[in-house]
Amino acid sequence: MIRQESAKLFLWDQIFYIKKSGRRALTFALEHFGLRKQRPEDLHNHLARIVASETETYIYHELGELLDTGFDRNIWRKVIAMFPQTPIEFLARTVKDLLADTSDYGLLRYIIQHRKTTSLAFYVAFIESLTKELFPEIIDAFKEFTQTLNWDVIAQATAKGYSTASYHADAICDIFQKGKKKNNKKWIENEIAIRLLKPLGVT
Repeated sequence: MIRQESAKLFLWDQIFYIKKSGRRALTFALEHFGLRKQRPEDLHNHLARIVASETETYIYHELGELLDTGFDRNIWRKVIAMFPQTPIEFLARTVKDLLADTSDYGLLRYIIQHRKTTSLAFYVAFIESLTKELFPEIIDAFKEFTQTLNWDVIAQATAKGYSTASYHADAICDIFQKGKKKNNKKWIENEIAIRLLKPLGVT
């Protein structure tokens, strides 16, 4: 019961503070729940139904994190510990989340397999800014999907997202291991900034 209430509050905040870039996807999702007017009172009255429908989907993010091995867990923990509350930590966490969501065990694979249209729309609506930079394919694919309902374009985008996340995970691990051999934390920081963060527009 407590988890359901927490989920309802979380979803309400996500909807209430939705960015302009996510409104189209949010509208698409809510319309599929029959909420065409989307007034606050209507959203509030249907929130429990939406949460109940989406809860199982989000379990697959956790499952993806548990089962995917695309980011060496030991190195990931060391990177997080070495660069707390920095763009490097933000990147490492985002890459790990993207691997989880796009892996064979993850959220997007589950959505595709079960044709969860509303779950896909919510994913795109609430996508974080750095994830969007790493995974722009899902935005374009979703735009096409709203016109065609072609799940193949979502599957192709998901595969590309996993490939991109894998590249960044491997690069972070490679830089970290080389920097540890040099015993040079500053070198690690500079290399990640130049090779990975700067191309993403993160400084």
